[in-house]
Amino acid sequence: MNGAKEFENVFYRPEWAEKSPEGLRYARGTASLREEGSYTVYDGAGNYMGQLCPTGELIYAGEPSPYKESFLLSAAECFLRGSGR
Repeated sequence: MNGAKEFENVFYRPEWAEKSPEGLRYARGTASLREEGSYTVYDGAGNYMGQLCPTGELIYAGEPSPYKESFLLSAAECFLRGSGR
């Protein structure tokens, strides 16, 4: 993930608390800006959550879930709405 930016998943639920083999919390996500302006979003373990379009549209990796949505919405808050968390 060249040029990936980290963000905190502000919508993360305590019941999802797990640790990756590297000891990083899953609640920290990363997002990579693509040429067309969308972001590719991953959870803290590097699992692909989906894409965030410049319009705010969420494109899920596979079936939508509250877990994936939490990362995509947090990325939107951080990168599209400029909170910079």
